[in-house]
Amino acid sequence: MYSTFSKAGLWEVASRFGSSSEQIGLCLSVVKLHEFIDPKETPEEVASNFTCAMYDTPEEVLKCARHMVIFKMVEENPRDVGHEMDGLSIVYGDESLPRLYENSQISSEQLPSQQLGIVRRAVALGRFLQNPLAMVATLCGPRKEILSWKLTPWESFLNPDDKIGIVEQIMVDVTNQAGLDINLAISHEWLFAPLQFISGLGPRKAASLQRSLVRAGSIYTRKDFLTEHQLGKKVFVNAVGFLRVRRSGLAASSSQFIDLLDDTRIHPESYILAQELAKDVYDEDGTGDAYDDDDALEMAIEHVRDRPSYLKNLDVEEYASGNNRQDKIETLYDIKRELIQGFQDWRKQYEEPSPDEEFYMISGETEETLAEGKMVQVTVRRVQAQRAICGLESGMTGILMKEDYADDLRDIIELSDRLHEGDMLTCKIKSIQKNRYQVFLVCKESEMRSDRLHHNHNFDPYYHEDRSSLPNEQDKIRKERERSKKHFKPRMIVHPRFQNITTDEAIEFLSDKDPGESIFRPNSKGPSYLTLTLKIHDGVYAHKEIIEGGKELKDITSLLRIGKTLKIGEDTFEDLDEVMDRYVDPLVTHLRAMLNYRKFRTGLKTEVDELLKTEKEENPMRIVYSFGICHEHPGTFVLTYIRSTNPHHEYIGLYPKGFRFRKKMFEDIDRPVAYFQRHIDDPQNDSAPSIRSVAAMVPMRSPATGGSSGASVGSGWGGSNSEGGWRGPSYDRDRSSTPGSRTEIMGIEMNTLVDCLVHMVVVEGVVAVLIVIIVEDTTPTTKDVPVQPDGDLLEAFPGGWGGGASGGDKSGWGGGANGGDKSGWGGGASGGDKSGWGGGASGGDKSGWGAGPSDAEQGNSGWGTGSKKAGDNGCCSFSTDGSTKARRTLAIIKPDGLLGNYTDDIKRTISEYGFSIVKEQIVQLGEATVKRFYAEHSSKSFFSSLVKYMTSGPVLVMVLEKDNAVADWRALMGPTDASKAKITHPHSIRAKCGLDTEKNCVHGSDSTKSAQREILFFFDELAPGE
Repeated sequence: MYSTFSKAGLWEVASRFGSSSEQIGLCLSVVKLHEFIDPKETPEEVASNFTCAMYDTPEEVLKCARHMVIFKMVEENPRDVGHEMDGLSIVYGDESLPRLYENSQISSEQLPSQQLGIVRRAVALGRFLQNPLAMVATLCGPRKEILSWKLTPWESFLNPDDKIGIVEQIMVDVTNQAGLDINLAISHEWLFAPLQFISGLGPRKAASLQRSLVRAGSIYTRKDFLTEHQLGKKVFVNAVGFLRVRRSGLAASSSQFIDLLDDTRIHPESYILAQELAKDVYDEDGTGDAYDDDDALEMAIEHVRDRPSYLKNLDVEEYASGNNRQDKIETLYDIKRELIQGFQDWRKQYEEPSPDEEFYMISGETEETLAEGKMVQVTVRRVQAQRAICGLESGMTGILMKEDYADDLRDIIELSDRLHEGDMLTCKIKSIQKNRYQVFLVCKESEMRSDRLHHNHNFDPYYHEDRSSLPNEQDKIRKERERSKKHFKPRMIVHPRFQNITTDEAIEFLSDKDPGESIFRPNSKGPSYLTLTLKIHDGVYAHKEIIEGGKELKDITSLLRIGKTLKIGEDTFEDLDEVMDRYVDPLVTHLRAMLNYRKFRTGLKTEVDELLKTEKEENPMRIVYSFGICHEHPGTFVLTYIRSTNPHHEYIGLYPKGFRFRKKMFEDIDRPVAYFQRHIDDPQNDSAPSIRSVAAMVPMRSPATGGSSGASVGSGWGGSNSEGGWRGPSYDRDRSSTPGSRTEIMGIEMNTLVDCLVHMVVVEGVVAVLIVIIVEDTTPTTKDVPVQPDGDLLEAFPGGWGGGASGGDKSGWGGGANGGDKSGWGGGASGGDKSGWGGGASGGDKSGWGAGPSDAEQGNSGWGTGSKKAGDNGCCSFSTDGSTKARRTLAIIKPDGLLGNYTDDIKRTISEYGFSIVKEQIVQLGEATVKRFYAEHSSKSFFSSLVKYMTSGPVLVMVLEKDNAVADWRALMGPTDASKAKITHPHSIRAKCGLDTEKNCVHGSDSTKSAQREILFFFDELAPGE
């Protein structure tokens, strides 16, 4: 058994501590073997029983024996172990690059027997300390894992192509400067990684040369690169000066001759010049001989290399002049340096990390994330009477003392009365104890508001904050933008399409890419989610959530790595490569097919509508159609078609399997087109994208639905004419219905001089009918309304409309005389003069809703300019109880918008999106007026600047009217920061006309209450709902 232990190498351990093999065996028996062996057994029987009883192979026996003996020896000889350990120094290294190596594919190829990630990381850390150039080059392979190595906070301004280009440029410079020891790399293949950066090679030639060198086992002269390893002549000339051939690796024990010049940067074409220089110096020393054979030259080179003082005293220019080598002066200078010290490393020498560097490496924090005065989120772990022990996100310990908890401690006897384990607190870092890896916290209100602990790095020694003339507003705007960004925990994921960036950064990164480009990024929900951001079109980006599974919740590193399963909707994937192959690539294929389709049109929906109207005028007998981008729901397309006059819209969802149209899935774009052409007249209930489509990133309350002539609503919809029902010859896809209410909207298309748009409103069981008389030969449609953040889609009423009995005497809704002066809706005579809703002349000057005669002047609600309740502004109202109010909001075109000639464009946009301008006026605001109007901001730092700006020129004040006017106008304006709106809401008014947070062109009320106050401020007679 003892001989078995000796074979395992335990004698080395024993000799280190002065023990014999017998003592080792005794220690082993004392620790473990006594549990199951018979004292009478022979050592061979003990070893046999040990193997059979506990392990399957002798190798496992040896492994266990080694651990047990070492444990026992350390236990019994602690002083000896401590003495031996005194000579060992502990060096900390940066694990950022080793962590990338741990999770890379190259680590599995180089260390196939090591399944534990921590072992791979430890190997990478040791290699990184030994040869950082080789380790960095290792991650510069085909998968470009080096892109995930964060070098500076400002690298987010670089796209991956720029970053990898800079990395490769630096790697080429450093590799050729340091050279590559070929024989050492043959013995340790991971050192071959920089070979691809040697001048003249590249990845393909370097891989071929590496295989040839490994087969050879060693190399003894640079000429072999050309003769034995098939390196082309031009490649050889370019590369050979940076390839070191020296006695290292297997060549160290060889007696074969190796030219000393092969371990210098001297190119073989200059070997003769170097030999002449060495021989001349050798001869001047007086120890030379008259022979010029190779041995003498080699002796001369070795002589001058061993005595660099001779070369240091050499005047190169004088030597060149005396030997007629003036054209080789620069080369002679290089030869002199290389003969003194070949391949001298000019890089900065390694220095052990300072205590501060060690602290930040071990804690995982940086000077930016952990500094005195920094605001941090902490979790309470344990509460004592006078202090609370907290944990920071990085795992560091934070201590919150009772006196630092609150300004007023009179009611706090013990801290445990206020805090409990698991509580989340926002604190400031009061001080940092780097030697104990802990921080002291403070959360007193006075300290939280104070700048006393404010930490600021003056990176520029010539910058002094107290002398800066930059306005404070710029700093506040910057901080507000930073706070508005979604915070996320950086993930330890190595993939060419993954980056640790925010939503805005992802959009900016993809902005100059082609449609179909994508990127994976962290999700703000936490480490169990990822987000796929896909560029649909210029200014249109879809964000798809990916759910990760199979993580060890107790292991923080497992949480930060990618999950074992990835789920998108109902589909499950193993890794990001499979997501690309099965989800993203098919999706992009269908996306590009749509974008390249002959009927695809770019632009907003209104712009596409105008194009189709023009095409319809040129081809009146055709049903024209086209496809376009749905800007409100990225990942969805809009099918627009015109049958007679007005555009109709239906949605087409984009999926990896194809296109979803009218609840059917089609594999390519031609199939839904053919289906649409065959079934254009079919009633439809689904024209919006499913929540599982790529457009489902926008939260939706309800899908868009179409009309249905067969639906059963109320007392029967869709029946025959004889039964008093109504058949729907057409319907508009742009009607809207608000979820949660029972209001439905639909239109009727009539080819008569006078068309009617009939709205049925169902409110709390009471039915009211609204008739709009339009003296045009067009079909009225609902104006396009910008979709709100809740993602409501536009809906059509699920019923049909048609003509009943022409006189209306069969309980139908019919028309009376053509003049319309006695027309009515009701169950009486065709004139509707007894019990109906009748209209006067077509001009509407006497029309009304009432229960009396057809003139209906006594009705509570009127239509037209002649009606008593119509108002001076041409607005109208209707109600089941006379109290429903129209919704209004205040809009202001600010000085930069008015003076910048944006007024006409803004008013045109207002009209296109369905708003009515009830009243408007241009005014020059005075300072007192602006201060009263913006009184709620009087305490803000930007108030004086705002007053100055709003009084710098005239403004246009408008009252806008429309359902949901406040929210729709704010959505049309876009974000307050116009510079941000240009990225996130490129089609908004502020994106097109504004400059920044202050000069953002337009103003809008932020609530119905504010709208009422602001309208009253400018127009005493007009208020929301008046």
